[in-house]
Amino acid sequence: MHAPPAHVAPTARLLLLSLLLPLAACSVADRRVEGERLMQVSRDWSDAAQARDVEATLSYWSDDAIVIPPGEAPLKGKAAIREYVLGAFDTPGFSIRWEPVEVCIAGSGELGYLTEHSVTTVSDGVGGVSTFRGRDVTIWRKDGGGRWRCIVDTWNEAPPEP
Repeated sequence: MHAPPAHVAPTARLLLLSLLLPLAACSVADRRVEGERLMQVSRDWSDAAQARDVEATLSYWSDDAIVIPPGEAPLKGKAAIREYVLGAFDTPGFSIRWEPVEVCIAGSGELGYLTEHSVTTVSDGVGGVSTFRGRDVTIWRKDGGGRWRCIVDTWNEAPPEP
């Protein structure tokens, strides 16, 4: 195999560079757009949970999702997660809401994660309400239809506010 003439190599490199730079810029812009979409998906999921809509709430998890509640065994799959959600929604005074704080989308655009802040309330059993503030991490994957689905969901209690 022969090397290309010296005058062709720089031209070919410039051509290749001019073709790849716009693609790299699109990739960054696409990841930013996907990040904004994923944050909105999280907000919509929070709305479904606040409305105590079991089916809508469950629809955001993938069929093979894992939920890891603090101090409890992991819940694997929709059947186990459904029981957990039903139990939470049946808890007197239960409410939950969250807001995404930070997003990261993989270069492929098919995976991402969010950090979120959550607030959960339940009746304390003596006429009051207990409020728990959480720090959450959710990992997401696009399904075959391009919809974001949560594949890992975990959280812990946030430190007390100063």
